[in-house]
Amino acid sequence: MAHMKRDPINDWSKTISTTIRMSKQAPIKRQKAFKYSVHKGLSDKQLRESVEQEQLIGYWIRDKGMKHADFVGHPYIDDVIMLINIRDSVWNMLNKSEQAVWGAYWNQVYHKRHKLKNKALIKFEKIISQALARHKIQALRQNP
Repeated sequence: MAHMKRDPINDWSKTISTTIRMSKQAPIKRQKAFKYSVHKGLSDKQLRESVEQEQLIGYWIRDKGMKHADFVGHPYIDDVIMLINIRDSVWNMLNKSEQAVWGAYWNQVYHKRHKLKNKALIKFEKIISQALARHKIQALRQNP
């Protein structure tokens, strides 16, 4: 029988074991162990919840194919998240041209760190409405 490799995104044992290990440490040592200053002054319960939330965010970031450093320091992270949500929700409904438009905006926002302008938002609204209409028409054709 072949050895099955664990999926690091869905491997909750790492999150739980890290949380348990950190809960056994003294609170002062735990707070010094973090490189982010947001953990200072938190209670033990808040600290555990914060650690777990950061780990879950880290798994989500890796699942989306991004780097943690790019995500944390990005000046227009809301635009990045919006583009990810568009990709996750309607990607299969988009044609190749629309996917290329999304890719161009992804390059501008994620890699070059530019803000999405109103023109881009209007364009995405139009693309999504057209994709949903196409999808609805295809569904009606298949199920008369």
